[in-house]
Amino acid sequence: MTTAIAARHDRGWSAAGVLVAAVTGSLAVASLVLAVADWATPSHAALAGLSAASSAAVKVTVQTVGLFTLAATASLVVWRQPRNAFSWLLAASVISLSIQVVAGEYALYGLVVVCCSLPLADVAAMLSAKVLPDLIGPFGIAAVLVFPDGRLKSARWLLVIAAAGVVALLDFLHGLNDPSELFVPAPMFTLWRVPAFVPPALWPVGEMFGWASTAFIWGVVPGLFAGVGVVMRMAASRGEARRQLQWFAWAASLFVIAGLLSLANQVGHPYPQLRSFSFSDTAYAFHGWVNIAQGVAGTILVPASIGIAIARYRLYDIDIVVNRTILFAGLAVFVTGS
Repeated sequence: MTTAIAARHDRGWSAAGVLVAAVTGSLAVASLVLAVADWATPSHAALAGLSAASSAAVKVTVQTVGLFTLAATASLVVWRQPRNAFSWLLAASVISLSIQVVAGEYALYGLVVVCCSLPLADVAAMLSAKVLPDLIGPFGIAAVLVFPDGRLKSARWLLVIAAAGVVALLDFLHGLNDPSELFVPAPMFTLWRVPAFVPPALWPVGEMFGWASTAFIWGVVPGLFAGVGVVMRMAASRGEARRQLQWFAWAASLFVIAGLLSLANQVGHPYPQLRSFSFSDTAYAFHGWVNIAQGVAGTILVPASIGIAIARYRLYDIDIVVNRTILFAGLAVFVTGS
């Protein structure tokens, strides 16, 4: 009886991976469909050296490949490691990012491409511009710090996660004092102005936190500590555990570095002495390409590094599962081709 109950319990946990796959995969498909629908919108943020059409193609390609890569990785890890905190932090990060992207594309279509054509487009804009960005950061930092076993290197690293949460909350509360039109990421590398607004009833709350106007800069500190944390964990590991971590450490470090460099056109807000550089064409050109690099590092290289650890270094002992999947996929292609 006990064995039967345990088997049912394990099947229930495994079903969670299927659910994550369904949710994240559906969101990735929805983002692609909406991005194609928004394609005709004139771009005001072409990448330096590229036309508007080529820039849009690059951004949508990186966004789509990244979301599908994240979805596949999160689903596999949750399926095989459902009791691991890393699995659920990764899934929460992927789902939050995917909803933000879909909401941004939805708002752009419903408020700009075909005005007033979609219900709740203004709510989608609020979610994409103000709510979800401040959720993704703490989830992602926590996931980096507990990779791969779901445990922190020591309890002191909880302070980094708590700091990330406080910074995100302050940035959200300060952002409520915003009477201007909202900017939504559609795709995730371009901010589009849409005719949607923070409800005026929330503006006084934002005014109370006016002193937190530079909170987005403070968020750099927890991100730096997260990058240092994963490198320290790799340095302290030996043998196969070290090899499992090294690819992830390098990918996470590249993501953190790109995130720092992406602030090049924003440092003039808290530091007026740098304003002339922040608003220069050079800063904006650099910012555009660094955003793409950050997207590649965070949505493609980081999950790919987890995939390498799984496929090559037996992370979570699921190499047999991967091999069987490849075998069955190959047989299916062979039978279909025959």
